Amino acid sequence: MHREMTPEEFDSEFLNLWHQSAFRLETLPHYESELEDAHRRRFYAGEHVDTKWLDPWRQMLTQVSGRGGRMARVRVLAEPLTSYLLFETGVIYPVSVQHGEDVRILVTDRPEAFGPDFWLLDNQVAHMIYSPAGEWLGVLLDDDTDVVAQAQERASALLAKAVPLKQYLTKENIR
Repeated sequence: MHREMTPEEFDSEFLNLWHQSAFRLETLPHYESELEDAHRRRFYAGEHVDTKWLDPWRQMLTQVSGRGGRMARVRVLAEPLTSYLLFETGVIYPVSVQHGEDVRILVTDRPEAFGPDFWLLDNQVAHMIYSPAGEWLGVLLDDDTDVVAQAQERASALLAKAVPLKQYLTKENIR
């Protein structure tokens, strides 16, 4: 089955699309998000960023954990980190880790070589569709067994190569 979804449809159905495990691969240098805009601007200006705006994400992670689900993510990135990646690794991801998500970092000179971005949701793959500027345009959901098997192999290999966020953030060049 192939099913196209808008970002809004995917967001509203996300928790119903899987029950046991979710894996996310992120490779883009920047993601556009109106929800993050004001918080990124504060971060870029050196101001304190209150993470209360992440409460819906926290609640979702708590719900996932409560039902016995697991969520993992590998963020592929290049160094030195851009302001956007400093925001993501220093503000957003620590909240996710604190609430049960296994966030890992894979440093490479060519993050784009690991793309495209996807979610592996139990036994289906959500291919994430973005504009060149990082605007989320849609999702193509696919439950073909070969596609799922390939995504499972990629996820396992990436998780094995990447380091946990906490370990990554202890590096001298990050803070």
